[in-house]
Amino acid sequence: MKKTLILTITIITVATLLLASCAKVETPIEVVKTDTIETDSTNDTISETEVSSDTSQETSLSPEIVFSSSTGSISTIYICNPDGSNLQTLIEGGIYTSPSWNKEHSKIVFTSIDPANGVSSLYIYDMQNKSKTLLLEGFSPMEPSFSPDGDTVVFADFAEEGVENMEIYTIGIDGSNIIKLTDNPARDYFPKYSPDGKIIVFSSERDGNIQLYTMNSNGENVKRLMENEFIDNSGMFSPDGLNIIFDSNRGGNSDLYTINSDGSGEPKNLTINSADNFEACYSPDGSMLVYRSNKGLTDSMSYDIFVMSADGSNQINITPDLKDTNEFDPSW
Repeated sequence: MKKTLILTITIITVATLLLASCAKVETPIEVVKTDTIETDSTNDTISETEVSSDTSQETSLSPEIVFSSSTGSISTIYICNPDGSNLQTLIEGGIYTSPSWNKEHSKIVFTSIDPANGVSSLYIYDMQNKSKTLLLEGFSPMEPSFSPDGDTVVFADFAEEGVENMEIYTIGIDGSNIIKLTDNPARDYFPKYSPDGKIIVFSSERDGNIQLYTMNSNGENVKRLMENEFIDNSGMFSPDGLNIIFDSNRGGNSDLYTINSDGSGEPKNLTINSADNFEACYSPDGSMLVYRSNKGLTDSMSYDIFVMSADGSNQINITPDLKDTNEFDPSW
């Protein structure tokens, strides 16, 4: 029962928003289209209105954290300082999920789902120009992230195989050169590059339970990191490439653990609490982590964004002022 709950929370949060389009397979676009988002648009709006106008608490850590927040069927993308201050609505009025920074924090790749027809697309949002570029449509992409050099986006998609299967692809940021990296009957998802761009860590159900795997950036040399009966999910490399952080139910609830990047050694539990903790992401310097958790919340199915030191200390809820919402997909 616990395994089913964790799978539901970590995957279905986004996947259920894509069900309407999973059966539709189209040829992906080859030409990137740029669309500057108007502030008075009904469905695609960029707002600089601060949710919290208190900018007196500045932090020495930078840059900003980006995440999604859902209310019903609507998902909004926010950014904020690492301490939660200067919380701003970035993209609102639709279903926007899985935002992820590039290394320079000048661009965000994210998934957009048209609420009218359920069609899912990938976009890149330019922080300087306040505009978005259509990267891919006709697939059902989720969990995109940039390569370290910013030239490629890796993502998971189940458009070709249906909801029972999901594969991992890469695409150039100009919309060209779509490459399918995995090809098996099981679901593969949550892909993330290593800091040098040579390795991708991802989750897969190919051996039954959800486990972490690595492969070369071209899809070759697939390796399972650990052998166990638990759910190990949502892996991400540390900025120095030495460790991978992931969430696991090996302690009963979902906690955040680290393991050597080659899978050796014993996993170290960082959160050590009775809550469920998911989707951790390192700060650029590796000193802190951002993640989502229901720690201290009365509704166990509702989540806020937390930060903590890389050793698991100083766990702080940075989105307590977002009420009646569910926060997910943080990126730093």
